[in-house]
Amino acid sequence: MNMNGIDVSSNNGTINWSQVKAAGYDFAFIKASEGYPDNSSADITMRNYLIQNVQAANQAGVICGAYHYSSATDTDTGANAKYSSVETQAKFFINNVKLAGGFNKIKLPLCIDIEINDNDPNDPYRDMPSAQLTAIAKAFALEISKAGFVPCLYLNNDFLANRYIMSEFGDLNMWYARYGISQTDVINQCPNAMFWQQSKTGTVNGISGHVDLDVALTSIYNNASSDGAIYYCAQTKTGSSVYIDYCEKKLYVPTGYSNTQILNSLRPLPGNYAQYILNTNSLEVYDNVNHVSRQYFAIVRY
Repeated sequence: MNMNGIDVSSNNGTINWSQVKAAGYDFAFIKASEGYPDNSSADITMRNYLIQNVQAANQAGVICGAYHYSSATDTDTGANAKYSSVETQAKFFINNVKLAGGFNKIKLPLCIDIEINDNDPNDPYRDMPSAQLTAIAKAFALEISKAGFVPCLYLNNDFLANRYIMSEFGDLNMWYARYGISQTDVINQCPNAMFWQQSKTGTVNGISGHVDLDVALTSIYNNASSDGAIYYCAQTKTGSSVYIDYCEKKLYVPTGYSNTQILNSLRPLPGNYAQYILNTNSLEVYDNVNHVSRQYFAIVRY
């Protein structure tokens, strides 16, 4: 069963989330950050909008995710990280998500939004080589996963067909924006699509003006696996030393970790809302570089 949802930013103004829920919209992605942190009035407005609306949406029974509008152009880390680096922007994004309640309030994936601004002839993504653009998206996904959240990549058909090297994304969840096509076409064009942005001109009770409309494309999963194994959400707890590389389909654990320690580092499947599963294949478990074993871990969509 698909779920209907919306994605919003401070441009959408005040939202009556009870009316949104009553209109049949069960989830929402809310813009959390853009570019790098500069503590500008725009940053503060965006952060406050996220915090206020995550709280109100949760109270109305609308499940939340969040997204970051990227301007990152390099994957430098540590002392070399700059405002243009994925690491800097990912930390900015994740910090805002934590201020809004973290996993307790934002249970859907954290999405990376990399787009070309048609109004900016100097947009850095316009002529960026595919290998560099793909590396930036992958680095964002890994930073999000290491922080204990599930990553997702927003993309349109231009990025899918012409700009990204799609074969490098493995099991990374996708949020596919394409309008005027069928759901079957969406799945055929973007097999990793977890969400489909189907319109930018929707109207929803409780929101003034146009709003983006989305659909969750996955089927309900009830955590009772056919092989009797207990599947865990492939999302590590915040602060855990275990993390998942969705693009490489690998689970990384500290040297010497037992199965129990691994399981204790993963969030179990929540039972109070719909569960979605990407696949029933277990992840390869790695100790830094070396293959350790194959376990019953599944990447779960919800």
